[in-house]
Amino acid sequence: MALIKISGPLIGQTSADITWNIKKAQTNELVSFLKEAFPTSYTRIINNTDEFKPFINVYVNKLPISLTEESVFLEGDEVLIVGSIAGG
Repeated sequence: MALIKISGPLIGQTSADITWNIKKAQTNELVSFLKEAFPTSYTRIINNTDEFKPFINVYVNKLPISLTEESVFLEGDEVLIVGSIAGG
């Protein structure tokens, strides 16, 4: 299983830690899982073409990644999904 952590503002809650039961999965499976787990708020993370929005940052095992269709998530991974933070 993989642990998915999502920052609160992205899902309208304080925060969320959810378990994703996988052995190996790709980005499209992560998108489907998020749509199922957060049916009313996934649109803050995913656009209408089932891709992560540009201001979303994804970290796997504390390392930033650029999501592609070929991105692979493995059992035991920790996936952190956060919105970009801008300042001036």
